[in-house]
Amino acid sequence: MNFTPLKHKMIRTLLRRSPDLRDVSEKQWELAPAFSRFSPPAICLEGDLDLVSALMEDTTHEREMQRVHGGMIQHDPTIAYQLQNAEIADESVYKAGLRYMLCRRAGRSPLGSAPGETIDDAALACTLYGSVYFAHWMTDDLSLHIAAEKIATPLFASGKPWVHETGYCRLFHINRHEVRSARCKSLVVVHDVQNEFKRARYETIRSRLRSSIPPLRSQRLDPSREDWEKPPPSEHRAGRRILAISGIFYSGSRKSVPAGDCPPASEGACCPGHRRKPHGSRLLHSPEGGAICVIQPPHRFNNVFKDYTD
Repeated sequence: MNFTPLKHKMIRTLLRRSPDLRDVSEKQWELAPAFSRFSPPAICLEGDLDLVSALMEDTTHEREMQRVHGGMIQHDPTIAYQLQNAEIADESVYKAGLRYMLCRRAGRSPLGSAPGETIDDAALACTLYGSVYFAHWMTDDLSLHIAAEKIATPLFASGKPWVHETGYCRLFHINRHEVRSARCKSLVVVHDVQNEFKRARYETIRSRLRSSIPPLRSQRLDPSREDWEKPPPSEHRAGRRILAISGIFYSGSRKSVPAGDCPPASEGACCPGHRRKPHGSRLLHSPEGGAICVIQPPHRFNNVFKDYTD
């Protein structure tokens, strides 16, 4: 048994509040500074915003209107927090009353999982939303792993992996170090945000993906010829598909969608009032210089992908 969850619940009860990363960290520093830039407004029909009836639970009306209307926006700094003698259990990080959840299923067991390994230096390489949405795992967890690699041993601790996670990690040259329970003498947790530092890591991921895929050559139709080339492995085909369709990782002159299907603008578009449910990963399938058109139900208004276009 692991009494870590129960112990930290008692600490929070005594403190009568839940501490945050700043409260329990022994050291913190900036990995990238804050900066300001102009954000163009989203494209929507007049009166569309009047159709919004409710927001997703993890946002606010003020935040969404800021995304939609644009203007000068402040990109927060990327900050690293070092926790000493932190414990990972039950898909959460525990430290002096802090419970930093890595999965929505976290905390189901009051006694957590069995005690695990001891790690001297580690850096967290997973996020809560990466365990909920595959698109966030692609854009947030993978890029966070790139940052963690330069700090200490990157750790995945968010529970059951996605079906295709192992194959994607091979394509991106990411060595998974997964833990369910561990004691970390030093654990660095990065507060990651959308900024130029994250954009640079997208470029690193793109470069790694290209290096994983052999050059595409014309396939020979006659297998009796000595120079006949076998079709590429399924993993290579999957990698080429990512290169062809992913707006985050794609770069080049080829168009991933027909020109008539995508408006020639870099702004995001929001269309509330429609009932069609968007698929998270498909919102990334846009070429550079293109647009993301989000058709979403009026009771789950959220423009997170406007942050990506910005």
